[in-house]
Amino acid sequence: MNLYEFKSLQVNFFERSVKINGEDVQIVAKMYDLFEYLIRNKEIILSKNTLFNRVWGFESETTFSVVEVYISKLRKLLEKGELAGQLLTIKNAGYCWTEKDTSALQTFKFIKIHSKILVITPQNRLDYGKQLFISEIAG
Repeated sequence: MNLYEFKSLQVNFFERSVKINGEDVQIVAKMYDLFEYLIRNKEIILSKNTLFNRVWGFESETTFSVVEVYISKLRKLLEKGELAGQLLTIKNAGYCWTEKDTSALQTFKFIKIHSKILVITPQNRLDYGKQLFISEIAG
């Protein structure tokens, strides 16, 4: 797959370029690497540790907080195409790029049990049938 398209977003993996609403977006190399890794692993919750090791490398002298900084900057870029909501932060688990409708997510809770993320519906029921996200944490 050389081209990823979702709503107003286009990512050309061969050219390492990003467009939102048809306009080129300037993005630094590590942010692009982070974004590409999230997209290629869409619907999978990726831990901060996994993202750091894949993008910066475990021997990097940078701290893990760089992941949070780049995620924040990436969200600001994605706001141009009203896509910031597609980049999820799952508390105590990691981050996830999703193509699913995230408008109702504020009413859902996520809990971690034995490396699985379960979704609790607003009625406080575990929702096994309608999985909103892949439940395994990669890494």
